[in-house]
Amino acid sequence: MADQSENTQLNAAKIHQQLDNQTLKYQVPSQNVKQPTRWWRWFGYNVLAFMVAFAVFYGFVICILMVAMYEPVNLDWINKPKLNPMLSIGIPGAIIGLSAMVCAIAQRDGLDKRVSFWPWLLKTGLIVTLMSWASLAIFIFMLQPQSLFQKNTSLISMLYFIACIGLIALATAMAQLSEVKKIAHRPNDWVKITVLTWTGIACILGGSIYLTS
Repeated sequence: MADQSENTQLNAAKIHQQLDNQTLKYQVPSQNVKQPTRWWRWFGYNVLAFMVAFAVFYGFVICILMVAMYEPVNLDWINKPKLNPMLSIGIPGAIIGLSAMVCAIAQRDGLDKRVSFWPWLLKTGLIVTLMSWASLAIFIFMLQPQSLFQKNTSLISMLYFIACIGLIALATAMAQLSEVKKIAHRPNDWVKITVLTWTGIACILGGSIYLTS
C-alpha cells in the first residue's frame, strides 16, 4: 500500500514537472515593435516612405519623357487627358501604385520587417492604384487639370489634392492593418500615424505650391 502511494506521488511529480517544462517552453511572441519609441519611429519611416514614393514617381515620369524625346510617341493625352482617358488615368495610376509598393518597403522597415513581405506590398500597391485611378478620374472629368495652374481655382485643386492623399493614406493603412495586427499591440496607432503623416506632408506641399503659384 505504501509502495502504491509512493508511486502515485512520483507520477504526480513527473506530470507536474512536464507541465512546468511545457509552460517554460511556450512563450507568447513579443508584440511591442519597440513600443516606447514607435510613434516617432513609425512617423520617421512614413516620412521616408513619402520621400521614396515621390522620388520613384518622378523617376518614372522622367523615364517616360526621355523615351518620348527619342521615339515618336503621341503625348497629347498629357496636355489633353480627355482625348485618351485610359492613358491619362491608367498610366499615372499604375505608376503611383508601383511607387507605393516601393515606399511600402520603407514602411515595413519601420515595423522591424516583421510583417509578411508580399501580402504587405501587394495590398499597398493594389489599394493605392485603385484609389489613384478613382481620384484621377474625378479630377480630369470634374475639376479639370488646367485649374491647377489658374489662380482663382488652384485653391480648390490643392484642397482636392490634400483630400486625396489623406483618403489614399487612410485606405492603405486600413488595408495594412490586418498585417500590423499580427505583430503589434494597439495596431490602430499605425493607421493614425500614417494618415496624419501623409496628410501633413500633403498640406505642406499643397500650401507651398499654392503660395508660389
